[in-house]
Amino acid sequence: MIPSGQAADCWAAGYGKYTFTANTGARTISRFIATGNHIFVDAQVAANVTATGGPSDIDAEAGMVGVISRGGGGARISLFTVNEFGELAAHGTPIEIGVATANGIAIMPPR
Repeated sequence: MIPSGQAADCWAAGYGKYTFTANTGARTISRFIATGNHIFVDAQVAANVTATGGPSDIDAEAGMVGVISRGGGGARISLFTVNEFGELAAHGTPIEIGVATANGIAIMPPR
């Protein structure tokens, strides 16, 4: 993994030429661009994740990036829209899922 300058960037999801990492320790999402044989850090902080807990997984599909984070006795899902430039915008407020040990997220496009 290429360091993003954030704490604990260990979860990644590809979306076209972009790769997003969920940085558990920093509670952020970083954006990378892959071009041919090179990968560049495009944005150390493309978005901030919830204030409570750290991201434990990330997925991207169909114009959305989803992050599941755990901490403070709970777990939540944060959703972001992603545009053609790889820019993220928060989509609503984090969703409390009621299971403190939840792990794993998958974005499924409509059929």
